[in-house]
Amino acid sequence: MREVKEDLEKTLIPIPRFFCKKCGKTTSVLPECIPPRRWYLWAEQHTCLLLLLTGSSFRKVSKSQTPSRHTIKRWQYELIERSEEFSVQLKSKFSWLGYHANNYLNFWKACLDKMSLSTAMYTLNQMGVNVP
Repeated sequence: MREVKEDLEKTLIPIPRFFCKKCGKTTSVLPECIPPRRWYLWAEQHTCLLLLLTGSSFRKVSKSQTPSRHTIKRWQYELIERSEEFSVQLKSKFSWLGYHANNYLNFWKACLDKMSLSTAMYTLNQMGVNVP
């Protein structure tokens, strides 16, 4: 897993910038793999959350992954806090998610088994939901 992370760190991801002739300012659009206002990529968050969902402790996850235990806890608590909102929206887009019990654990295990966290968050963003 560390080798994959090192490869990701060396990969340059172009972020296109656009100039608005009307207001004279530039803006950019982040690619799906980069979360807005976050330090770590979605792939790292996905791995940490999936380990927690499958029964690993915060301590064990933080020893095998780069983020600190505090950061990993924050990610999980934020996901739990927004889980109901996210699950309703994702179930409306992906009907197969509706077959899973309305609890945090089962829903996110099923979701992250079939799609990446970046895809789920990108989908939510496209639906107008403010994602972390």
